[in-house]
Amino acid sequence: MKSTTDGFKLAELDLKQRGPGDFFGERQHGLPELKVASLADSMSTMQKAQECAAELLRKDPYLESSELMLLREMAINMMGNARA
Repeated sequence: MKSTTDGFKLAELDLKQRGPGDFFGERQHGLPELKVASLADSMSTMQKAQECAAELLRKDPYLESSELMLLREMAINMMGNARA
């Protein structure tokens, strides 16, 4: 870990050492444990997903467009209404 300052590389190394842990400090909010893919082996997919999410939020920060309403509802259900 001392050999890089790349955040994605550090996260990948940390993930390989400690595993994925729990989402939001709780036991994955009732979601099934990930059994199909190894998060440590899917860093490029996770990085692409992060880039896509950032682009969506740049275009529509509150996910108010009709195309993103379902995503907004899912986010509110999962994390609460942070806007309120």
